[in-house]
Amino acid sequence: MLSSRTGKSEASVPKCAGLLLLLYSVVCTAMIPTAVAAPTKKELEIQALAKEKAARAAKMPAQQYLSLINKLIADCPDLGRLYMHRGFWYCQQPSPRWDLSLRDLNKAVKLDPSLNGFCQLHYQRGHAYKSVGNFEKALACYRDGVATDQGLKEEKIGGRVEVAHACLRLHRNRECLQAIEQVLKLKPVDFGTYLFMADMSHQAQDDALALSALQHVSDTRAKESEALVKADLLAKAGKPVEALALVRRLLERFPGSRAVVERGIGLSDKYGSAKDRDFFSLALEKVTADPVEKSIMTVKRLCNEGRGEEAMKVLATIDVKTLRPDQARYFYRTRGGARFSARRYEEAAEDLKRLGPPDSLDCGTLIMRAEVLAKLADGPAALADYDSAIRRFPSVGGAFNGRNYRLRAECLEAMGRYREAIADYKMASKDPRLGGTAAIFMARCYERLGDGKSALKAAEEAIAREPSNRLYPMEYGRLLSKAGRYEDAIKQYDHCLTIRRDWPTPYFERAKCLRQVGRLSEAAADEARGRALAAPIADDLGVHVRTTK
Repeated sequence: MLSSRTGKSEASVPKCAGLLLLLYSVVCTAMIPTAVAAPTKKELEIQALAKEKAARAAKMPAQQYLSLINKLIADCPDLGRLYMHRGFWYCQQPSPRWDLSLRDLNKAVKLDPSLNGFCQLHYQRGHAYKSVGNFEKALACYRDGVATDQGLKEEKIGGRVEVAHACLRLHRNRECLQAIEQVLKLKPVDFGTYLFMADMSHQAQDDALALSALQHVSDTRAKESEALVKADLLAKAGKPVEALALVRRLLERFPGSRAVVERGIGLSDKYGSAKDRDFFSLALEKVTADPVEKSIMTVKRLCNEGRGEEAMKVLATIDVKTLRPDQARYFYRTRGGARFSARRYEEAAEDLKRLGPPDSLDCGTLIMRAEVLAKLADGPAALADYDSAIRRFPSVGGAFNGRNYRLRAECLEAMGRYREAIADYKMASKDPRLGGTAAIFMARCYERLGDGKSALKAAEEAIAREPSNRLYPMEYGRLLSKAGRYEDAIKQYDHCLTIRRDWPTPYFERAKCLRQVGRLSEAAADEARGRALAAPIADDLGVHVRTTK
């Protein structure tokens, strides 16, 4: 019995010991500190995107947002979406940084190819390229946006309109029309699109198509601004009578609209009869109650007509001391413009300098003041105004504004800064509205730098842009003659004379080249012809015509 009890007790000991050992091990394990796993790269990226999204939702102040997203990019340098959002931010600022935006948006696509399916990214890249004058790349981006656009109908319309704009700037008129047709399929009754189509057709010298597009713009349903654009396009398409009739009807719809009256005055001055001018002058008196404003409006009209001295007489009747601050500012701006029109540049500069620093002025005032200062050989001050205009107003009506670059280039050229001028002329040449002007001026700068080869190439570009311009082959011929390429120069002067045969200068210039190649009888005939054509001009001017030697 004893032995049996003892055996049972001995058997239970190992079991208790095992339980105690297990309990001990659990307690010990619990006492050992557990290491926290570091967040994965994916988790960091998710956290970064969440913070960026929250910052946008909270409409965080600009600099604070920029500081935050810069830190997030430093923490996650390979996350394409962060670069995309920063690129969007650069575009949306009051003074957009298109260069920085392009840098970020292009990097975003490189880091994350899946973003190629995001149409807004393509559209934003297109806007940035357009703003810097690169319409080729802008077009490619807009087309990518359209291809990936699965969003709302309005977004699809906007994308196709941008494609049409880019095609227009690149002189791809047929492609432009095709894009417009796609817009009209999505939105058949869109007066703005029809107006754009008419404008594009006019630029492509297809006035019949322009007039056809204008038929879709209802005079009674179109907005005031749309109807005024239609009036302008009718005038450009050779229908000034219809344009003036339309403005008269608009005045019945909008009897108190000064914009309509001003448009009527402008069209009647250019295309209308004395009866039309009297009609809109009377209308102007009805919509303008303030006598000072009436006088200023009269001055504006006289300046537009090139009657600067008459405008000055009207301005002399206004007592500046009685004007309100806003009226005084308008007065100095108007008088400055009138003095500029009258070529009284020093007085114009005095008035325009009263208007304040460059960044406080509109584009038109900036450019006018810059031109005045350039006339006075005040290059640094003129450049400050041109710089502000280019930085703040890169486009006009959604189109790249090359004119400001051209004007700044002329100022730089006058200061002898030819390489800087060439850079600006290259930018200006991206604007198709300037034709070959920028290219021919670029040729002049290259010549002054002693780079004859580049000068010839620029002159060739000018001719390619405007084949019917008689001045460009003249300049090209002169450059060829200077390079000793007399036979090629003769061909250019031949081309000049196919454009206009009663122009004496090409005969004289061709005669010089003919003498160089030994064609003396032809040279003598050209000289005789040149003298015969130049004589009436010389008589009118009271000058003596010299024979070419």
